[in-house]
Amino acid sequence: EQVPPPPGVVNAILALLIRVVHTQKTATLCLQMGGADLIVALPDRCHFPGSSSLVTLLLRRLLEDEATLQAMMETEIRSQVTKIWRKNNPRSVNGPGQPKATLKSFMKAVAPIICRDPMV
Repeated sequence: EQVPPPPGVVNAILALLIRVVHTQKTATLCLQMGGADLIVALPDRCHFPGSSSLVTLLLRRLLEDEATLQAMMETEIRSQVTKIWRKNNPRSVNGPGQPKATLKSFMKAVAPIICRDPMV
């Protein structure tokens, strides 16, 4: 019987794989090579705290198409803009006025989203 890798090793591999499949081309290739099947078939002994979040994110990246990715990125950018605006304008939730937010705070919030796939 083959011994499964320790949870720490699985954690590192999943984290690395998330970085590798950040473009649709590599995600599709990984999916075609059976990556999703291997991830789903991981034995319980390989699980670690937070493994379900990593597996969910990884499977989402493997299965999403370009239209889904674009819609998700647009929604997340809108969400970040709303959070920044509310944080910098706590008294006027939906009221009129000039929004106060810095370019730095905006870029810091949306950089991970944009880095996901800059072409989308």
